[in-house]
Amino acid sequence: MESPFLGKKADTYNKKGIVALFHNKEGEALHWWSQAKILCDRHFDSQCNFCMHRWSTGRISDLQLITEMEEFIFGVKGKGKTLHAYLLISMGEREQGMQILK
Repeated sequence: MESPFLGKKADTYNKKGIVALFHNKEGEALHWWSQAKILCDRHFDSQCNFCMHRWSTGRISDLQLITEMEEFIFGVKGKGKTLHAYLLISMGEREQGMQILK
């Protein structure tokens, strides 16, 4: 039997995290996103959800968010660059964000 593709299980964990958060089970959501990160440290969606949730709830600062996302997220072709730009714009760094989008 062929072993399952690693990203597939990380996708499942990411989705479990989203569903848990939807049902106001924040601890469970953070658990599933952490598990996805352990399984596949380059899983874009779970990395984003984990970081963005911690940032949006005040657990990490703007600088910590940018630092964590610079490690992998912003380097993902296409969507990483766009996410970086939108985050900067949302943080009040409009000109810097617009430069990235050019």
